[in-house]
Amino acid sequence: MRRRGERDQRRAEAAEAEAVRARGEAEAAAKRLSGEYVGSLELLTGLQARAGRRGGIRYEDPGLGFAFEVAPGEGSADASGMALGDEEISYIPVSLGLAEGHLPEYLSEEITFTVSAMPHFLAKMLPGVVQARKALKRGP
Repeated sequence: MRRRGERDQRRAEAAEAEAVRARGEAEAAAKRLSGEYVGSLELLTGLQARAGRRGGIRYEDPGLGFAFEVAPGEGSADASGMALGDEEISYIPVSLGLAEGHLPEYLSEEITFTVSAMPHFLAKMLPGVVQARKALKRGP
């Protein structure tokens, strides 16, 4: 009878430890979405970030009306909701706005790629955003 009580106690302790770990991961994910990580991305790119649907992050350039989400691909999310390693993530266009004529045409549709391909994605997307911002400043 004593062993059964000890087993139950160990199970309860393990469950509590798992709950504490999960809370810590959720808090870290919230910090990434609302804290210093997102702020530094906005500083570098001018894209504002906030929580999106499907466990991802929504990026917006309000001046251009350009918005998209980056979300985990099917079955590739970690506890924070974002993908890691070479797992897949999806780019989901919400609105191209004034950036439409400056972005590669394929960015008008949802695409899925590996996280390791993110630098290539940014190298294709960000110049179009910069060109659209310059065109907006020049006016018609």
